[in-house]
Amino acid sequence: MLALRSACGSAPSAACSAAEAASAPSANAASTAPARSGIDPDFHRGEGAHEQNQGDVTHAPNASVGPVDKPPYYAVAIFPGDVGTSGGMLCDEFSRVLNADHQPIPGLYATGNCTASVMGRTYPGAGASIGASFVFAYIAMKHAATSV
Repeated sequence: MLALRSACGSAPSAACSAAEAASAPSANAASTAPARSGIDPDFHRGEGAHEQNQGDVTHAPNASVGPVDKPPYYAVAIFPGDVGTSGGMLCDEFSRVLNADHQPIPGLYATGNCTASVMGRTYPGAGASIGASFVFAYIAMKHAATSV
């Protein structure tokens, strides 16, 4: 994020492309001081045991915080969406993955968030994708067992 702010100011606009941000030099030394020290006064990253073990354990003094000062930089557009509504592989009623002609691919089954949601582009609430995963995994297993 430091490179993005350096190139685009504190609030990037549409005119500031991801490519411009990715090729920008790093922010000034004052703005990277917290990252170099390993202390995150704003969000307290790396202070908990979980974060210390989930970060880059070879990076000191804080496995979760470090400066972004060595190019190359890469940028990816990210869009918000509800879990389980972003598409995925199409499956039939037996959880068999369908090819481009909507025909089952022999021996290939899928369930869960890697598949198109059985609820379309809606997400009724927490656990909805888990329930569908359990049901369609059971259906897939029963179908596979009878297809051998």
